[in-house]
Amino acid sequence: MAARGQDLARSNPDLQDPFNDWHFADLIALAAHICGTRSALLTLLDPAGQCNPLVLACSGARDDDLVPIVALTSDLAVHGETTVVSDLRADPRHAQHPAVRGAHGIRFCAGVALVTPTGRRIGMLSVLDREPRSLTEGQIHRLQLLARQTSTVLLAPQMQQDLDRMKQAIRLVSDDHQAQLTLRSIGDGIVTVDPTGHITFINTLAEHITGWSMADAIGKRLSQVVTLKDEDGQTFVVPDIEQAGFTANPLSAKTLLVRRDGHEISVEGTFAPIIADDRSLAGTVFAFRNATVARKVAAELNHQATHDPLTGLANRRALERRIGQALKSVVESESGHALLYLDLDRFKVVNDTAGHLAGDELLRQLSGLLKEHLRETDTLARLGGDEFGVLLENCDAGHAEMVAEKLRSTVDQFTYVWKDRSFDLGVSVGMVKIQDDSLSLTDILSHADEACYAAKALGRNRVQIYEPGEHARAQHHTEHEWVEEIKAALNEDRMFLCSQSIVSVGPAESNDQPDGHVEVLLRMRATNGAIVPPMAFIPAAERYRLMPALDRWVLGSVLGHLVDTPGDRRLYAINLSSASLLDESFPEFVRTEITGRRVAPERICFEITESVAIAHLSRAIEMIGELREFGCLFAIDDFGSGMSSFNYLKHLRVDYLKIDGSLVRGVVHDPVHYAMVESINRIGQLMGVRTVAEFVEDDATLEAVRAMGVDCAQGFGVARPYSIERAPAAA
Repeated sequence: MAARGQDLARSNPDLQDPFNDWHFADLIALAAHICGTRSALLTLLDPAGQCNPLVLACSGARDDDLVPIVALTSDLAVHGETTVVSDLRADPRHAQHPAVRGAHGIRFCAGVALVTPTGRRIGMLSVLDREPRSLTEGQIHRLQLLARQTSTVLLAPQMQQDLDRMKQAIRLVSDDHQAQLTLRSIGDGIVTVDPTGHITFINTLAEHITGWSMADAIGKRLSQVVTLKDEDGQTFVVPDIEQAGFTANPLSAKTLLVRRDGHEISVEGTFAPIIADDRSLAGTVFAFRNATVARKVAAELNHQATHDPLTGLANRRALERRIGQALKSVVESESGHALLYLDLDRFKVVNDTAGHLAGDELLRQLSGLLKEHLRETDTLARLGGDEFGVLLENCDAGHAEMVAEKLRSTVDQFTYVWKDRSFDLGVSVGMVKIQDDSLSLTDILSHADEACYAAKALGRNRVQIYEPGEHARAQHHTEHEWVEEIKAALNEDRMFLCSQSIVSVGPAESNDQPDGHVEVLLRMRATNGAIVPPMAFIPAAERYRLMPALDRWVLGSVLGHLVDTPGDRRLYAINLSSASLLDESFPEFVRTEITGRRVAPERICFEITESVAIAHLSRAIEMIGELREFGCLFAIDDFGSGMSSFNYLKHLRVDYLKIDGSLVRGVVHDPVHYAMVESINRIGQLMGVRTVAEFVEDDATLEAVRAMGVDCAQGFGVARPYSIERAPAAA
């Protein structure tokens, strides 16, 4: 809510209606965002400086909530210009305050006083929360900058008032000593010029700003004392009395004044005519002030509002603004524009295994790498989390696709090292062409997101171009729609299983599964009969906690298949989600199902990904021990994606170590990947764990892993997935 400006002006004569040019709701929203709090509050003290604040704007509270909260911030205002109370209940000065003890439950409050140049307090900018917390030095500094900018905006009307008073003094008593005293006391730099264009007066503040004393300046032409230029270096011609005419001429928003010593400072001000009683021009007055601090604060606030604080890249708001500008120019552009939507693959592994500090540093490093492959005119923005956007202006579709592929390969070839761990990543890229103005900003962002979604669904780590009407995009669902689709598929028997063989590549006598070994893969049929890839619906199932139901359905279906086909003696590997790992009832469900179906437990192997096992190590140790004692086998999947310490393997009694496919794919051409796979294989064998190379897609890779001594191989170069009902005969 916000009080009306005219009410404030009536209550405080120093202020006029500030709501025409400044949005205080945005300011307090920015204050809350900077400090990470739920609420922020901006108040003005009454003219006498009493604690009877007039609420200017607030966020996160209803009108009827404000009285005790405003009173609390008023109490804080007496403690200093900047006050931070981490826990109000622990502070005896505020513990019994109604806003703290009552229904509001305010636990944290920080505030910065709004102060005039003369040191008088006019209000308070505060942030509040219902949880105890603290602020970093950077957050306090940015809150102080916001408060200074707010004071500047609120007091801006005084400059025009000072100018009016000064002009009146000159007109009425131009030769009176009292006029000189009046001009000297005004809080702006003042220079007056006679009808011939020569300086007749310069006040103390103008002497300080320009570096010219009154003795040196009197009698000189204004342009000799006042040299103005814009921030791009263009020098302005100071208007003389004829140019000024009868209207005021304000300076541009980026004006610099060159001091007598050559230094440049930012200024704001106005050239205005002095009108004699007979309506003739009696001279010109230049009123100005040093705006260096205000502009620096404004520039910093603008940067914060348009840039991502972690990476320093443009943020979503800035990218959307640039896209809007590109849409306006697309008709004149010969080649059009393009938008790329990038979503990192396997970023969650870094956060889960190495922590968020590692994830933050990864994002910073990747931002620098991506910028190296873009032009200065391109815009790279972080949209949030592990998502980035790239606007390629004046770029034809062919070149845009080449840029997208270059960015993809850059991420794919990048190995991120954090302490004793290394990580390989990928990125899915969606691209949309902007070739006319028929698309809206919303359309463009939506199409780019859909193309990126399709890239993930088609296998990740690829570039997908949006084409209207393409079948893959026509099947795009939101996560909420997928939730309903998954439930319907379970009820309508549209879920089914495929399997992919895991083949022994060592000597025949080393094969521990002579009857065969397969991994079970979950698939879904759409209502029109089309096969839906797992990455289209699995993310929604994970987010909305449907994975336990799917995991149980898979286990039940595999056991049913084994009962129906007693001649099938293969080992069946079933992927286990993190939700099922954390489900304390899952081991009992497994024992009950296997015992009830009279299936040998050693026919079932559960696969847990490395990242899930590390993130929930104690629970993984407990479940693996419990179900291995029952007779089931276990495998660690995607091992090596984080190259975490091998120490935890000593505590995980697993039977198989599946080497991450992103490493295996590079063993033929990349000596580093070869060495990493060889190292993992040696460690596994020393620990008595059989190794499986994933993503073996050709004969050369197969021969390489066989030469290393890897026990088993899996991938399209060995066997393609097939329906579990049409399983080939065991070797």
